[in-house]
Amino acid sequence: VHTAIIATDTFVTESADEPERFTVHGRPLEKAIVAAGLAEGISALDLERLMPRLDTVPFDSALRFSGSLNNLGALRGSRHKFESRFSVIGAPELLLEKSAFLIREGRKVRMGASYRARALETLTRLGTSGFRVVAVGYRDVGWTSIPERVRAGAEGGADDLLGGLVCVGFVALRDPVRSDALAAVTIGRAAGARVIMVTGDRAETASRVAYETGIAAEGASVLTGAEVAALTDEKLGDALEHTSVLARMLPEHKLR
Repeated sequence: VHTAIIATDTFVTESADEPERFTVHGRPLEKAIVAAGLAEGISALDLERLMPRLDTVPFDSALRFSGSLNNLGALRGSRHKFESRFSVIGAPELLLEKSAFLIREGRKVRMGASYRARALETLTRLGTSGFRVVAVGYRDVGWTSIPERVRAGAEGGADDLLGGLVCVGFVALRDPVRSDALAAVTIGRAAGARVIMVTGDRAETASRVAYETGIAAEGASVLTGAEVAALTDEKLGDALEHTSVLARMLPEHKLR
């Protein structure tokens, strides 16, 4: 949870009138993570005092992650050769692919094929249950700012950030379907509209939410952004005739 909070692209303000009242600003998912930390007594402000922020990588749908570069400060041991930590939160399949290590029983161990396979099974199970899932990781580095080639959008720049990543784990959030969602879909259909879900979430999560809202039958096919990118306009038109759920969609996929 500590790493997830540090990695979020959020900030917290304290009410001038009510000192114990805080407002979290940022993307809804990341706000939920920071709010959950506050509920457990983990303050983003305290963490930043402990590990001062040096630089950030704001969330980008193409990158599929956001990150924070922080000075290790008092956490840096005498034998620690790095002065900074880059904490990242983002698409779990991406972070799992890039991770070279994971935390197991409090120790850093190498990420082998069996660990990665078990993590993917957990990810699928959570998504099928309707959870939105992000992965959290970090790497210790000697930087004092984010490398310029990353800011310039150079090819492979993201790999420079994520190479040798330590996977800390998953954060799963359940965003309950609004009570009036099913009724709204039903009314839309009765009026002759076809309802299609287009989301950046994983296919398993999108499928479950589509079922709960009446957009698609349980287990209905899902078209992903990568599949959309590979289809011609004619093939995409054919696919949309029988597919109502589109997942892991980037802005360029939605424009098609």
